[in-house]
Amino acid sequence: MKLIAIILHIMVLAGIATAQSVKAVIVQINTGRNKISYFNKMGNPKEAARIARESADMAKKMIADFTDNFTYCAVYYCVDTNIDLIRKKQFGNIILDANGLPVKDPIIMSADSEYLIVRYGYPDDNTTIRDTKGISVYASDFTLLFFMHKHEPDQKDRKYVFISGKYDIEYYPVARDLTRKMKRKLDD
Repeated sequence: MKLIAIILHIMVLAGIATAQSVKAVIVQINTGRNKISYFNKMGNPKEAARIARESADMAKKMIADFTDNFTYCAVYYCVDTNIDLIRKKQFGNIILDANGLPVKDPIIMSADSEYLIVRYGYPDDNTTIRDTKGISVYASDFTLLFFMHKHEPDQKDRKYVFISGKYDIEYYPVARDLTRKMKRKLDD
């Protein structure tokens, strides 16, 4: 069964590499909405505000990492609350630039499939890794292509790390490694 999954994974990657090029990635920004909602519901707006602040700080680190270190293709962002619209290929005022502003003339359109969705966090059920965060990369139809687990960054990437002092909110830089992996897998 695992061999079939590996073969399918290779076929999906080969299909992307030969049938189309990747024009852009859409990076999902996590807002901490569930945690914020929980603390507001429990009557603790102070902790909800802390979660919102830490989620925003984490997003700044992630955006800086992709702005400085991802060179494979164009990068857009979307907040996790809009991921269902991305799934429906509704990009208008949903995909954002590094400043958090809607992209006026994106290079991808609703009819395109030449983009990938990038999500940082715990992997979904399609991987065998469970207890470590990392980056999941999906095709435009939300088929998981690969997962890269987090690792300790080298000195030049430490400025992109965010770790909450209290909550499970963190970001370890992955943009440089993602560029290398995409070049290896998609440009061969």
